Amino acid sequence: MAISNKQQLNRYTIGCGDFSKALEYLKASKNYQPNTIIYEALLFAGIVTYFKPFSENERSNLTDVTSKISIEELMNLSDSENKLHERCKTLRNKALAHSEFSFNPTRVDGSGIIASKPFSLLSPPFDVDGLIALLEKLYFICDNKRADYILHPPQNAN
Repeated sequence: MAISNKQQLNRYTIGCGDFSKALEYLKASKNYQPNTIIYEALLFAGIVTYFKPFSENERSNLTDVTSKISIEELMNLSDSENKLHERCKTLRNKALAHSEFSFNPTRVDGSGIIASKPFSLLSPPFDVDGLIALLEKLYFICDNKRADYILHPPQNAN
């Protein structure tokens, strides 16, 4: 699907920036051992930043930008890419940007001891290389859609 107006162009431009920043975080994570806080922080930032273009942003019709990009607007995902995208969505919405109980179970045992299992991106291992490859594809597609819009703007573009 082509970009049809300036509001979409603006969201795609913001999305390209987010994809680029997510790539920086994820590529930098590869310089650290997977059991370090820096690795986990860079992975955290990469996943959250990856999913920003697909999350609701401005909700008013009076803005200069659409609220989000739909993954279907960019590409048809393979099964493995779709699983990775959905995993990022779940992690972002339930474990990283929020702390849902299902990802951070806690209980009080019979003796009054509080036991909890805080969420960690380190277990099970996350497919960093897969997300880097997906981000590179999405950035390329997003950037090409912007170039097409600039080179061939729709007649009714506002």
